[in-house]
Amino acid sequence: MGEEAAAPSVTFNALSLSVPDNSSVDIDVYVTFNASVTDSEVMQLTVTNVSSLSGTSRFTTADAGGASISSGPIEVTANSITVAQEPSSAVDQYTVLPQQPIFEAVDANGNLDIDFNESYTVETDNTDNLLPTNAIAVWSNGVLDFTGTGFNFEGVGNSTMNIETSPSGIVSDNTIVITVSGTPPVINNA
Repeated sequence: MGEEAAAPSVTFNALSLSVPDNSSVDIDVYVTFNASVTDSEVMQLTVTNVSSLSGTSRFTTADAGGASISSGPIEVTANSITVAQEPSSAVDQYTVLPQQPIFEAVDANGNLDIDFNESYTVETDNTDNLLPTNAIAVWSNGVLDFTGTGFNFEGVGNSTMNIETSPSGIVSDNTIVITVSGTPPVINNA
């Protein structure tokens, strides 16, 4: 019957209905979205104004009864984890990264999944290279922020970081390469 572009208020100019006197009609409204949506947002449809052709029956109220309905919340479902903030690209061995990584749970269109809350494992190129191994960050509104966790590297060389979530098994993008400088400890076997 009609299609209108998104806006805070939409007017359906092409809508034309015939309704017998003293009766009602049901109208189905379908909403589709482009790429950008807000997770958990609730859509509302309210009839605020109707008109009739000159010389025909009139509505008892200007809003034809003011029908109002709400949708269930929009549900964004993450299928990838992106790096929202890269960690520092260079650091000395055993020194806390000045800038810690931040990850985001997003869908295929880049919309943030604000209720994403899966367990995760932090991974690096070198096993047992990242300290502390129990640095904890908590998902908050789809964001996993390691700021203040004290991540540092035990070994020297180049490494990246990523996370793997559970139970979905989503593996994030890798961070930039982090160059860790320093002298590895000398072990004497006497």
